Amino acid sequence: ATDIKTWEMRAVGVAGEGLTFRQVNDANSVYTNRVAFDTDGDVSFYNTAGTTPKFFWDASQESLKIGTSTGPSNKFVVQADGTGSALAYFNNTNGAGYGVLIDSADSSGSRYGLKVDSGAGTALAVMNDGNVGIGVTPSGGKLHIKNNDTLLLVESTTTAAVYAAKFTNPNGVVGNITISGTSTSYNTSSDYRLKEADVPMTGATERVKAL
Repeated sequence: ATDIKTWEMRAVGVAGEGLTFRQVNDANSVYTNRVAFDTDGDVSFYNTAGTTPKFFWDASQESLKIGTSTGPSNKFVVQADGTGSALAYFNNTNGAGYGVLIDSADSSGSRYGLKVDSGAGTALAVMNDGNVGIGVTPSGGKLHIKNNDTLLLVESTTTAAVYAAKFTNPNGVVGNITISGTSTSYNTSSDYRLKEADVPMTGATERVKAL
């Protein structure tokens, strides 16, 4: 019979090998590794075939690895062939909860808070000082976009007039860009559409005569 039903706990005095849990078939001829605790503190959970660690704790690097037992020394490493599906999936079913929270004590603009790379290079970079780069690591300004085509596409879901951009400072709104179903307007602080206190002008004729 080839059905694997029996468990074996094996402790072997071989360098690097401490305690291994294996499954054994009825004929006591096929052994399949399941979990191994090495003498250096490493812990391996094996794949279905029992040949390769796919969930691995690297004690010396204090690193948790999924899909590999080697690779970089980052605290958390995920490596797999994600063809046709996402490599990781996060789903918070609490309607008042957060998605993914990344917290760093570092505030340097030269180090990443978050970086996403693709086959085309840098896709997204968020630095620890809050600067964001799309298609590039930001080199200045809060938002740095780099591309060989359209840099920014602003799309409204209505044909009514809406703000495409609004510019403010501590004094308030100093300009905006509005779009509608037929036009785009660039409004500055001297534009009548930004005036909030309309009052009649007095003494206008006398002032003109005084010029």
